[in-house]
Amino acid sequence: MKSEVGQKPFKVMPWLRETRDRIHEETRDMSFDEKRRWTEERIRRDPFLAALYDRRTTPTGRGAVARAAGGRAHAEEG
Repeated sequence: MKSEVGQKPFKVMPWLRETRDRIHEETRDMSFDEKRRWTEERIRRDPFLAALYDRRTTPTGRGAVARAAGGRAHAEEG
């Protein structure tokens, strides 16, 4: 990976391991439901994750109505 002059390249694996370990420490003693609520709260607070979650839950584009209706709307069109 090339980087701009004077900047170190971003090291993915150390970041991934640190993040995984930090999340594990935060959620170690939580029940499944507590972890689910923790994850949902994180998604709401993080702009990047919120955008991804919105894309997953709110269909957009051509065929979105069909997907949202379980495929029935597409059959009705044609």
